[in-house]
Amino acid sequence: MEYQNYIGAYALDFVHPEDQEMVTENLEQLEDEKRIVLTPYRLKGLDGKYHWVETIFTNLLDDPSVNGIVANSRNITSQIEREEKLRELSLVASKTTDAVIITDYNGVITWVNKAFVNLTGFTLPEIEGKKPGHFLQGEDTDPKTVKHLSIAIKNQESIETTILNYIKSGEPYWLNLSIDPIFDEEGTCTHFIAIERDVTEKIEREKELQESLERYDIVNKATSDTIWDLDIETNRMIYNSNIYTMFGYDSQSVINVGAWWRDKIHPDDLETVDKALAEVIKNGNDRFQMEYRFQAADGTYKYIFDRAFVIKDENGAPIRMIGAMQDTTQEREEEERLKLLESVITNTSESVVILNAYPGKFGREIVFVNKAFTKLSGYTAEEVMGETLHFLNGPETEQSVRDRLRISMAKFEPLEVEFVNYKK
Repeated sequence: MEYQNYIGAYALDFVHPEDQEMVTENLEQLEDEKRIVLTPYRLKGLDGKYHWVETIFTNLLDDPSVNGIVANSRNITSQIEREEKLRELSLVASKTTDAVIITDYNGVITWVNKAFVNLTGFTLPEIEGKKPGHFLQGEDTDPKTVKHLSIAIKNQESIETTILNYIKSGEPYWLNLSIDPIFDEEGTCTHFIAIERDVTEKIEREKELQESLERYDIVNKATSDTIWDLDIETNRMIYNSNIYTMFGYDSQSVINVGAWWRDKIHPDDLETVDKALAEVIKNGNDRFQMEYRFQAADGTYKYIFDRAFVIKDENGAPIRMIGAMQDTTQEREEEERLKLLESVITNTSESVVILNAYPGKFGREIVFVNKAFTKLSGYTAEEVMGETLHFLNGPETEQSVRDRLRISMAKFEPLEVEFVNYKK
């Protein structure tokens, strides 16, 4: 359609049907007004399509050289589409739980959503027209992060980072920040949209985890125990290097650690171990301990005393266990030998007395007597416990033999002698 086709045509015919009533009502104002501004409405262009326009109408009916109404229109379609896009973005942003900030191309705030207000305590009237960094950043905000943000905004580039900001009360909070520029059809940056997610709890957990790992590393270097770390969600388990020295395995043989660990538990102990782990998760305990047998590389079983600590998420659900496996095989074997020895000593027909290795106030005190001693001497264990052997001596006990005994015990040397003692 050529512009000559407009000549002599009725102007309202080119106005979008939905806008004709509004335009007509506004044009009636020209009877009293010399000049009016009409925005926005849709006008059919030479291409036959409707475009959003802003028009200034000037009444020049009293000017003989014109004798009409002059309309000066400006195409604002791109602006309307940008505003519509921003309205759509604002509608979406108003529904999200993440904090959202929209600024103009200079980084000055034009809109924030409710989540931003709830997070920071700042309302839109308080901060509209300000730059976010001027009131959200504080003394502990990382200058390098601020610089990276400034460069990205200056270059009209997207950026995602984590930064420490401050709410209205002055309390710091960590957030994951994503900023994107908004461009018009001509490629000109008109706005920026920033989406902020509060990650304070996540950062604090990461710090706690880092501190835990540092302590873990120190313990790892200082102990001979096998330290293990179990991810409950993935069932992934890792060990420190003591797993190899304690049980004799090489690194190639320890694969798929979680299944490998279960496979090495003594079959008679596996049900007990599984039950203990399940109860910890079910009951929400922070600490637990258990004993079981674990197979070494040579096929023998070692006795293990296992102590563990449970790490929970923010909802109190267990997510990790960190424990220490202590080899108690030697202690167990010594304990068994002591039990056997005690059984032999208790049941032998020979009279046996056991004394403290080091003398007390009155000499070496009795800590054990067997039944044969009671039968021979007439003294019960209750009567002699804590006493010295002096009560067995009498007139015919040789002092020289007693002296030899005292010297031998002082040197922790064996001695065999015969001398006279007295019954009860």
